[in-house]
Amino acid sequence: LRARGFPLIVVDVLATEPTPGRHVDADLAMRVWRMERGALHDGLAETGALVVTDDGTEVLDAVLAPVRRIPTQRGPR
Repeated sequence: LRARGFPLIVVDVLATEPTPGRHVDADLAMRVWRMERGALHDGLAETGALVVTDDGTEVLDAVLAPVRRIPTQRGPR
């Protein structure tokens, strides 16, 4: 969609982290999980997609208000 010039907004609705386990590698697993999520957000941002977070405490209109007017870059069809 971005390659064709359409604005793209990704709404991240995952409000909590997973509960760490009791395994000896639980801390490492949590660090890897956080890094993977960060890499996913960064990768989306690099493509031009806007990533916003919604924890469910506000209506979606309020979450999207800062990015409501996204300039389009439509290319040839």
